[in-house]
Amino acid sequence: MKFQQAIVREGTSIIEKKSITSTRMLRFTVLKDTPDLFLFSHPLTISRLAYFLADAFKESGKSETPVVVAAYNEMTGTYLAVGVTDASLAGQENRRT
Repeated sequence: MKFQQAIVREGTSIIEKKSITSTRMLRFTVLKDTPDLFLFSHPLTISRLAYFLADAFKESGKSETPVVVAAYNEMTGTYLAVGVTDASLAGQENRRT
């Protein structure tokens, strides 16, 4: 539950503050100064945040471009970056009807 709340809180904050950069090929954001930064040092958590953002942009009718999220790890001085393409394909097979 703690992870889900952090994902929604951070995703909402990114969208409201417009801290995501859009290029022609992708959208990206970097997490640095957030109280939940330590939670996003795990690949699964940051992936879920990226899918949350991709789904939010899809719901708002914006173009479906890949989303890249990077989080700074203060302990190691490195970044963990995750990119996702289409939120509707997460864990599902692509079937043609």
